[in-house]
Amino acid sequence: MMNATRWLTALVVGWVGCAAMGQDFNSQSDGTDGALNCATLNCPAGCDEANPCTVEIPLGLAATAVWNTPSPVPGRGVYDASEWAVVFKYTSIDIPAGVTVRFINHSKGAPVVWLATGDVTIAGTINLNGADGNPNFPSYAEPGPGGFAGGIRLSDLGFISAGFGPGGGSLGATNVAVGGGAYATSGGGVDPGSAVYGSRKLLPLIGGSGGGGRGINGLQFNGGAGAGAILIASSTRILLTESSSIVAKGGAGSGGHGAGGGIRLVSNQIAGDATLRATDPLEGSSGLGRIRLESPFLDVGSDMIPLPSIGLPGCLFPDPSTTPSLRVTHVDGVPVPTDPLARVTTDDLSISAESASILQIEAKNVPPGLTVVARFARGHSISDERTSTPLVGTFSLSTATIENVIFSTGATEVQLRVEIP
Repeated sequence: MMNATRWLTALVVGWVGCAAMGQDFNSQSDGTDGALNCATLNCPAGCDEANPCTVEIPLGLAATAVWNTPSPVPGRGVYDASEWAVVFKYTSIDIPAGVTVRFINHSKGAPVVWLATGDVTIAGTINLNGADGNPNFPSYAEPGPGGFAGGIRLSDLGFISAGFGPGGGSLGATNVAVGGGAYATSGGGVDPGSAVYGSRKLLPLIGGSGGGGRGINGLQFNGGAGAGAILIASSTRILLTESSSIVAKGGAGSGGHGAGGGIRLVSNQIAGDATLRATDPLEGSSGLGRIRLESPFLDVGSDMIPLPSIGLPGCLFPDPSTTPSLRVTHVDGVPVPTDPLARVTTDDLSISAESASILQIEAKNVPPGLTVVARFARGHSISDERTSTPLVGTFSLSTATIENVIFSTGATEVQLRVEIP
């Protein structure tokens, strides 16, 4: 079984961007999701700083539609397949002190986008953390929205997997050494072989990769999951109080730890002293995530790890007409879904295991003549990489192939990357 490519992100930062909008930023929210506050979040009675509570937003309830169309059901948002994002278009956002907001992942694993016509006030916590790798149960740790799962060790069957995502934590040659997941920086650990990916502008919006699993003396050690990613944009201002925090920490692993995720804030004014974290659980054992602040009036505290990238408000999503993209289109002539699930626990395409396969790859806005590297993150064995034939065609559309690919028993995630000179 094979899980098709989701995000193909090891692209030169300069190729992904848009013109700054200056002091007249418009979030493009139409307000059809109403206001986000304790009433619409169904906070328990009496929830405050002295009696904190956690509420969850189920992303899977979103209707599938283009992101800038009205939400059919207020409060549920829309899932835009082309942007790979669950987008909410609020009038205002108010997360009170003592309230922690978490998310239940969409089936596509997409990150979260909050757009508001009015003020965004955060006094509580927004939690995008990846789950820890459970050492007592052989399951893939669940990532935050837009992140990637951790690897596993199944001691009874001898299966070991590296971490998932473009920077998934690696396994050593002996299946003992293990790496943490990567994102903005390389995964730590004994074997930090995972790849750095993504853009400092968080275009596209994407989270961290999972840590690798490992096995020692027949015991199971599962990797932590990568943290998720969120974009919060307001047409007026984003206010962050001293009690507020936005956390996108990777999960702790008995194998490798998950990488930090992505936090992007965009508004005409961003002010306050919030705690912002896009790190691994120990802040040094796997890759850092990314923080991006965009505003002409920026007055924030310094409690941010890593240090943010700063700029004027820009576009919310990459321009598909200029942004490089890659995808697997066919395996042995069988079409791959254009909007794949691309998760190790779900299937996009079933093929015969242990037989040689041919992958067909499509590239857009990539110079022909370059080669594409495919990473095969295997659910039950060591991950590996293969290089394609040179891309043939035009800058706007080209193709390549990878032949003699062997898919082992179980699921395999396929991720693609290209290095653009």
